Formats: sequence, structure tokens, C-alpha cells
Amino acid sequence: MAQVAVQSPVAFGMAIAANEFVVGEPVPVAALLTDQGEPVTGAQTHAVIVDPQGAETHLLLKDDGLNFDSTADDGVYSNLYIPPSEGDYLIRGTTSFVKNGITISREASKQIRVLPANIEFVSHTLNPIFSSQGCVIAFEQRFELDVKAAGDFAIHGYLTDGVSEVNASKRLQLTPAKQTVTLEYSKEDIFETFDATSTLAINPTIVFAISQNEIQIAAPRVQFDETIDLASFERCREPIEVSGPLKTTPIMSQDGTYIDSLTFEFPVYVTRDSTYTGSVNIVGAAGEYLDLISFQEQLVSGENIISFTVSGETFKKADGPYELNALLIYSGSDSYRQGVLGQTPPYKAADFSPPVNVTLPANLFGLERENWQAVPASTITTHRVGGYLRAGASVPYDYETLASFDLSKVRGEIKQATLIVDFGDSTLQFPFNNVSAHVVNQNWSPASVNYDSFCDSFTVCPAWSNPLTTFYYVDAGQTIEFSDSALLDVLNEKKASGLNKFDIVLTSTPYERSFFIGVKQVSLFIEY
Repeated sequence: MAQVAVQSPVAFGMAIAANEFVVGEPVPVAALLTDQGEPVTGAQTHAVIVDPQGAETHLLLKDDGLNFDSTADDGVYSNLYIPPSEGDYLIRGTTSFVKNGITISREASKQIRVLPANIEFVSHTLNPIFSSQGCVIAFEQRFELDVKAAGDFAIHGYLTDGVSEVNASKRLQLTPAKQTVTLEYSKEDIFETFDATSTLAINPTIVFAISQNEIQIAAPRVQFDETIDLASFERCREPIEVSGPLKTTPIMSQDGTYIDSLTFEFPVYVTRDSTYTGSVNIVGAAGEYLDLISFQEQLVSGENIISFTVSGETFKKADGPYELNALLIYSGSDSYRQGVLGQTPPYKAADFSPPVNVTLPANLFGLERENWQAVPASTITTHRVGGYLRAGASVPYDYETLASFDLSKVRGEIKQATLIVDFGDSTLQFPFNNVSAHVVNQNWSPASVNYDSFCDSFTVCPAWSNPLTTFYYVDAGQTIEFSDSALLDVLNEKKASGLNKFDIVLTSTPYERSFFIGVKQVSLFIEY
């Protein structure tokens, strides 16, 4: 038996952001209506609010972009409701519209809790604070509060340009009375976050009552109308200020294979024309000291860009990201210090060196079941693959070649790799002339390795796992190359593990003891 559920592409739900409000606070009653994710317009949408006494209030929800509904035809139908008393309220939304001649109806609901208002806003102002020179040094948000109940409160204010936002917070004990509370936004926060020509508005201020058991909303979230036009105020600037973030640009080598140097630049504001001298430290990701960079620039009053280039030789000493810190800029009696100027992207030390191409020959070990007495296996000078299936260890005619590579002289990340196998004479016959390569992860010693080093017992030798690749239909005297991300990944894993050793075993299964193919040489071409 089967059950099939058909889900409608029409979605309707209440879109009320908060679960708790206070008495007298406007509740934004909104519902979102979509069809296959797209807004549905022109629907008849209503809400019924049932208060704690069971009385009903009916609201028409509109999607016209007027009053509380901020955007027309976005599928959000909305209106405002002001709860008159505390308690639990049920908001039921209904909607209907015509699609392809059929009237479609939907319902949704949401419950909210309305708490008593411990605090009410009586008045509000937002004003600049000026220095003795008449320059703005901060902005103060001043609230006159009517506190109804004593308690521990936290007040959070927000200024925004419509995209970014700064906030100020204060926690304080209040007693029942008319009281004045202020929040202050520093000049540094304002001008680091907003453009100097921005107009700032006030996002709703939030007040929480904090008790031992819970934190609850304590005052209406009111949208105040005041705005601040930053362009209308004179800003007091320091004689030297770093006025923006650090920018890093890599300069590639002529052949484009490595980073030759890094160019750094950052904006600096100064109040007078002069020659400015500076220095900054460069350290690696693990805190390694790499270099002290000094610079001297002729700057003019206003905004400037300081730029300098550091050779890639500096960054070969350690991996990044590289941090520029302990910045000092001075001219005459004016000076500026900054702990951390910024960081670069996560470059590696190897990114600053030309790629190195090497071909590593493998040490070959002949693993042959019929010569299991030979220890070490390196005494077997004939390297070949073939014979019977390894897992059938009771038949002592399995020929395998173990190839071992020393990666200890490879520095940094391996960027390209090719496995090269040169085959010799062959008695393999089609279609049983495939040769497989498996990555060997077991621990073994060249001084004592033999066939049984990779067996569970004398008579039980499991098949090789960790397949790397298979060479199909190999002929005598053929040279085959293998380049693949799987090879690159396993090589870098071996490097990262600290083993600096890469081992593979070559096998073939012609199911006949006298059928095999010789392995003349195995090598590894890598670029790092």
C-alpha cells in the first residue's frame, strides 16, 4: 500500500516577527502569500484578533505600499493593531484569490503575548555633542521615560543609514518616576560605519526588563522620527588618521606561475601638507616575525593613499595570512599608532616560489607468494605482476610489485603529479591484461618486507584495498602515465601527515601462474 500526499504550491502564513509585545505597542499584523515562491497580489486578505476576553477585532490587510505596508505587491499584506490589555491574543489570517478560474482560500494563525508596559516613552531627542572647537565628537540620544515599576533594565538604541547600523546600550536600575536616560554614539563608531554624507534615522529602541528568571520586553518599540544629516556637521579630525581598511594586491611573476611580491595600500587622512614617515611589522600566521617595513610619503591635507610593495622573499619564511601590525606614522610632533593594520588573504609560503619540477624514481620490491621465504623482498630482483588472485592465498603464485617514493625533499604543496609506469616483457593475454594500482597505508620496513607483510596469516591474504587507478589492456614495453586529482590528493595527504612516504602496489589477475608482465621502472613526476 502507498500513500501519496499532494502539496499545494500556494503558501500562506502569518509574518509577525515577535512573539511578545507590551500594552499600547503597535503590533505589525502581516501575512505572506506566495504561489510557487512568487508573491500573489490582489488577494482578499483579513485578520481576526481574538483578545484574552474573547472579543474579536477585524482588520483588512493590504499590500498597497501605503502606511505600515512598506512595499506594494510583494505578497506581504499588513496592517497595525494596538492591544489594549495584557494577555494572550490569537491572530487568525484568511485570504482568497482566483487562479485559473478557481477561487483558492487559505488560513493561518499565530499567538502573541502582550505584557504590561513597565516603561513608556514620554519624549525623545537626538542631538550632536560638540567639542570646544565646534566639531562634532558624538551623538546623544535622550529619552524621557515614565517608569511604572522598579527593576533592572537594559536599553538598546540603533542608528541606521538604511543599510548599516550602529548601536549603543546601557543597563541601569530604575525606580518608578519620570526619568531621563541617554545613549551616546561615538564619533569613531559613526564615521567608521557611515559615509560622511549619510543621513541617519533611528531604528526602534528596545527596552528589556531583566529578572533572575527571564528577560522580557518592557516598553513599546517606538519608531522615532528624528534624523541626523552627517554632512551638516564639522568633524574634528586627528592630525593623522588611518581612514579605511588595508588592501592587498598580489604581483605575479612574468610567467604567471608564482607571486613575485605583494603591494599594500591603505587610506590616510592628515590635517597638513608634510612628509610623513612610517613603519609596520609583518608577521606570519603563527606569529613569526618576517620583516619591518619602513616608508616615507609626501601627503597633502585631506585623504591620501599610502602604498608600498614587499618582495615575495619576505613571505617565503612562513605561511599566511600575514598580519601587518604595530603601525607608526609621524611627522614633526604629530604621530599615529595602530595595533593591527590588517591581514592579507591566506597565502602559503610556497605561493611565492617558482614551481619546482622533479621526477622521483621508486624503490621497487618484488612481492611474490611463491618466494615468500625471501626476506627482505628486495632480494627479488625480478619485478612483475600477474599470477593468481591475491585473495586466494592458498595458491602460491601471485606476483606483485611494491613501489615506494620518498617525498621528504618535496617542499610545500604538490600542485601537479603524474605516475609513470614502464612495463617490460609480457605473457598477459587479452582481456586479462589489466594492471591495478592500490595505495598502501600499512606500516612496513624495507629491511624485512615480504609478501606476507601484508597478510593476516600465512594462508590468509586479503585483496588489496584503496584503489588508485587501473591501467587497461597493457601491452609489453608500454609506458603508461596517470594524472588525476585522486593522485594529487593522496600525495598532499601523505605530506600533511608528516610521513613523507608514498607507497603503491601494482597487481594483475590473469588467473594463470605463468602469465605476468614485467615492471621495469615506476617514477613520479611532481611539481611543487
